[in-house]
Amino acid sequence: IDRHECGETLQSARDAMGARGRRARGETPGADAPEPNDADNGGGGAELAKLYQLLIAPMQEHLDAHDRLVLVPVEDLFAVPWAALTDPDGNYLVQRVSIRVVPSLLVWHTLASVRSDLLLDKALFVGNPWPVSVEVQPLKRAQEEAEILCTRISRRVREVRLLTLGEANLREVSEACAGAGWAHFACHGLLDEMALVLAKGEGGCDGLLGKDQVAGLGLLKGCVAVLSACDTARGQVRHE
Repeated sequence: IDRHECGETLQSARDAMGARGRRARGETPGADAPEPNDADNGGGGAELAKLYQLLIAPMQEHLDAHDRLVLVPVEDLFAVPWAALTDPDGNYLVQRVSIRVVPSLLVWHTLASVRSDLLLDKALFVGNPWPVSVEVQPLKRAQEEAEILCTRISRRVREVRLLTLGEANLREVSEACAGAGWAHFACHGLLDEMALVLAKGEGGCDGLLGKDQVAGLGLLKGCVAVLSACDTARGQVRHE
C-alpha cells in the first residue's frame, strides 16, 4: 500500500464529507482548505471508492468466505470510515461484512472472551448533557441519537438507562455505569483536558468526566464503550 497516496485520499474523503479533526499525517488545515460541498464532490464518493481499492481490494478473496471483519488500524488508518468504503458495484463495505475496529488484537481477544450475556445485561446511553460548564452549544441531535439507540437496544438488554440534559450529570452517570456492559456517550469532549463534558451537578461540580475517573466507574471488563463526538481522531496515534 502506498501510504502517501492512502493518506492523501483519506484526507480528501474526510474533507469532502465535512469531517473535522486531526488531518492526515498530523497536518493542520490551511486557510485555503476546501469547504465540504456534496454537490461538487459527491460527499467523498470517489475517494471512498479509491480507499476501498487501496485497502480492501487486496484482501477481497479472503472476505468472500467470511461475514465478519476485524480491523486493527495503525496511525492515520484509525480515521478511515471503514463502513462507508464502496466497492466497484457501489455497495458499502458494511453491507457485506460486520466490521469491528479495535486498537489491538489483545483488546479484541479480551472482548471475545467476555460472556455475551454479560454485555447485554445492562446498558447506558448518555446524550446532550445540559447545562454544561464550558462554552459550547447544546447537541440536540446527540440527544436524538441516544434516544433512538436506547429504543433499539432495549429489546436485547435487561436493564437500559437513558440520561439526557440535566440528568446526564457526573453523579447520575457514575451510578448508571456500575456493572454496565455497554456505555454510549453522545456529548462534547475536551481534547486538552481529556474529558467528556457532562451536565453541571450540585455543589459546583463542573461535570467533566476525566480519564482518571473512568477507571472508577465500575464498567464491566470488556465493556463496549462508544464515544460519539463531532471532533474526534485528533490525538496522536500510538501503540496500544
